[in-house]
Order: sequence, then structure tokens, then C-alpha cells
Amino acid sequence: MTELLVSIRSTDELAVLPQNSVAIVDVKEPSAGSLGPASPDQWRLIATKIDDDSDLSLALGELSAFDPKIIGQIPIRTRFAKIGLAGMTGKCWSESWLQLRSALCESKTELVLVVYADAELCQAPNPDDLLKFAIENRCETVLVDTYVKSGRSLLDHWSNDEIKNWVSKLHEHGIVSVLAGSLSQESIESLRDLDVDYVAVRGAVCDENRSGDLVPQRVRNLTRLLKQNSLAVD
Repeated sequence: MTELLVSIRSTDELAVLPQNSVAIVDVKEPSAGSLGPASPDQWRLIATKIDDDSDLSLALGELSAFDPKIIGQIPIRTRFAKIGLAGMTGKCWSESWLQLRSALCESKTELVLVVYADAELCQAPNPDDLLKFAIENRCETVLVDTYVKSGRSLLDHWSNDEIKNWVSKLHEHGIVSVLAGSLSQESIESLRDLDVDYVAVRGAVCDENRSGDLVPQRVRNLTRLLKQNSLAVD
């Protein structure tokens, strides 16, 4: 069954998140971009309050602007960390990414490889090149997301067949698949049979848009939908 990741920005949102509703609680600041990092203070506060049944994930922003000094402020409780590759087309990013993965592994935090489906809009590496990188470097988890948050979703960039092919290739190599990218509940319903491991959402469970307030009933509705359909996406 596809499991749910919900992105929150603060302990206030964590407090209204329905209990036992999500497999992964992800911390980000939506107003700061696709993977905008929240403050280390929020990381620490949320890490002390998160339910034991949920894993903690942190958005670290983009590799091009990442300060390695922040690694020491990542809570021990953190299971996953995500960092984007916008602006890295034609640049030697792989060594920096692998070094960051090694540094995080010391605290048992897994660095998730982020693939932007709209790579051409943000000068990120080509998705097919990243798939090859993930396989060759034995990445454990790959997140497919969108960089530009302007009303277009993952489905505006990739067809259902393309998504299905990607998920299949990841699973062939034992890689966990996570789909994100401004998908609505309706979008998720249309992706029923793809066998994705996690759906990652923010805007779909907020009022108005991804920068709005989290709505607990929308989280419950999406959790129920995934359980009913044994789904596979975001």
C-alpha cells in the first residue's frame, strides 16, 4: 500500500496533524521554494514532539546554496533529508552530493535523491541521468518532484505511462519511490495502479494553496483514499 508523507512548517501544524495519519512527517518552509528549509529551531522542536510511529524528514533546500555547517544542527531523530539540484546542469554536483550523503549517514540520516520533472525550467540535471546515477550509486530512495510551484503539477510534465515506467525502473533496482509535485487528491486518484511507495503532499492538504494552513480533515481524507485504493503516488 502506498503510504503518505505530509510536509509541515511548524509545531503548530504538527499539533493539528491527525494522529497515526502519516508515515513520514516532512519539515519545510513552503514560502521558500519547493524544498525550502525551515529553521533549525523548528527542526529541533518538531523532532521532540513527533509521534514515534512517524519518521522525520527534512528539506534542506538546494545543493547550490547549502551550507555544510548546518549538518551539525540536524536532529538525531531525522530519518530522511532531501536536497534539490536546481542550477546544477553542466556542473560537477555528484561529488558534493555523495559527500553530503556520507556525512548524513554518520547520524543514520538517509539523503534522498531529488529528481525535478521540470528540470528544464530550473537547470537541474536530466531525470534519465539521475536515474542512472541512483542505480550506480545505490541510492535507497528517489523523490520525483517539481521545482516550479505555479499551479502546474507533476502530471503536466510527465504522463501516467512515463511515471509508471519510472517507478518500475526504480523498483527493479530496489529503490524506494516517492512522488510529489503539486498533486491534488483528484490527481492521486488518477494514478491508482502505479505501485509507488510514498505520496508526498503539501498543497493537497492545505486551505487555498501550499502556503496556507494545514487542514486536518484533508489529511484524513487522503489517508482514507490511499488505504481504500492501495494506491501508489503524489
